[in-house]
Amino acid sequence: MKILHLSCMRELTKGQRKQLEFEYEASKVNSLDWEIVALHRGKILNRNFEKKIPKFFQLVFFRNLYAWLFMIKNKNKYDLIIIRHMTFDPFVLFFGWLIKNRISLHHAKEVEALKAVRTNWIGTCASYIERFTGYVALKQVKAAICVTSDICTYQEKRGNTRTFLYPNGIKLSNNVQLKDTRKLDEINILFMCGTFSPWHGLDLLIKSVKKYNNFLHKNNVKIHLVGKLLKKEKELISQYGLENIFILHGSLDEENYIKIIEKSDIGLDSLALFREGLKEGAALKVREYLAYGLPVYSAYKDTAIPLSFDFYYVGEVSVVDVVNFSKKMKNISREKVKLDSEKYISKEILLKKLYRELEEFYCKK
Repeated sequence: MKILHLSCMRELTKGQRKQLEFEYEASKVNSLDWEIVALHRGKILNRNFEKKIPKFFQLVFFRNLYAWLFMIKNKNKYDLIIIRHMTFDPFVLFFGWLIKNRISLHHAKEVEALKAVRTNWIGTCASYIERFTGYVALKQVKAAICVTSDICTYQEKRGNTRTFLYPNGIKLSNNVQLKDTRKLDEINILFMCGTFSPWHGLDLLIKSVKKYNNFLHKNNVKIHLVGKLLKKEKELISQYGLENIFILHGSLDEENYIKIIEKSDIGLDSLALFREGLKEGAALKVREYLAYGLPVYSAYKDTAIPLSFDFYYVGEVSVVDVVNFSKKMKNISREKVKLDSEKYISKEILLKKLYRELEEFYCKK
């Protein structure tokens, strides 16, 4: 069975490119007939799957039009075409009916997420349009693939659509051997995001740190923030005088990022997914933490990791609970965390499972 995984966007983010690289490599390891094409207008960094959108089609809605023309041209080359869902897309009304072998891929509860990304009238309008166009798309596709069980349930209810679960994964062999520079008399907590968006919940963590400031000083706690912070969160840290607890690193290259990981006791997952209407996650950074041997504290269940798993703790947004979990994890070896996590985070395992499920589904049709 031959499958095309197609995506079309303005530019690939670092995380999106990583996921596609892991998927490309996993398809080769598993010897799957699986092709990837990522259409975008940014710089082409991986020619195995990235393709530049022609200049004429680079405007917002024309990008989607180009994706439809690409699918129409190539639809007969593949048994199934997996297309990353294009939100508030008017062209689905005209071209969607022509691609009978289409499966949509969903990374969010789109109607709610569009309002969370832009809280002004633009987000409201986009969400309103998506309510209709997204429903039409779900009625056209053979099935929907979702990165969390929560999103699966959402799409099933929204379009009465068959769903498949395909969480984010990572290539474990990519990770370098770490030094263990953790200190017994110090607690170091890593919180990494490309950009600290509202659903990451940094503002909630800042408020908890303010409340338990004395406790944190007593336990010699440092929270390392890696990534771009919103202006208001920088101002909160300064306003509350928390610069001695929060260490702002900004965006780091891999070498300096590894140094932070090496001394960290745990990593933090997103803390406010409710702002996107989500009840569980499947973040790439969680997979990276675990692949480096770093236990994870989260405010939400991960769709691929059981609650009984020792190295992924789900709790409240309470810095006291975060510190207590860090203390428990301090003497656990990096290698044990990595090995125990493999079956939940390996891209090779997750892709092979999805391919077999789609193959069985296709053969029944």
